[in-house]
Amino acid sequence: MSFSQISFDKFNSIDLDSYDAVFIMKENLSQAAERQYADVYLNSTIPFIFVSAKSHIPFTVKDEAYSNFWGWTPGMAILLGY
Repeated sequence: MSFSQISFDKFNSIDLDSYDAVFIMKENLSQAAERQYADVYLNSTIPFIFVSAKSHIPFTVKDEAYSNFWGWTPGMAILLGY
């Protein structure tokens, strides 16, 4: 198993299908929730794992901002996959 780091400035321009999955770490959740990335998550054929996220909604709904205090919690999640 090997891991490669992907920067957000190349996020839309690289072939994500060449990866098995993308892990987005806790410190990058706010940037990952920016509206320009929602279509990437919704249209991708690979899973995205949001480490320590409470819901996929801030990442897949363009007008929903990410916050640690976001109002809906399904339970104690460590990983959230979409």
